[in-house]
Amino acid sequence: MEWLNGGSLVLGLVAWVLPIIGILIAREKKLHFWSLTALSLTACAIAIFFQMVYNQHLIDINDMSALLDISKAVTYISGILLLVTGILNALNVGINHKKI
Repeated sequence: MEWLNGGSLVLGLVAWVLPIIGILIAREKKLHFWSLTALSLTACAIAIFFQMVYNQHLIDINDMSALLDISKAVTYISGILLLVTGILNALNVGINHKKI
């Protein structure tokens, strides 16, 4: 189940990279920025879901000390992931919408 943490990290990075790609090169490469935005938000949601599944796994194996150790950090990092993903996607849509 440790792969969930790695998957969450990779998907979180994907959620940030896709709108940056949209801001930088979507117009030049004829990429549709709405699809990049949808993929980014989906990657963010799946990353947070992976963390929820990992927390449930810790509950299932009764590893309460690990759960208590990571719960505050997971909440904080998930909030940052949501905030930055939202800002980047808003910039992507705002910048590319004006170019249409």
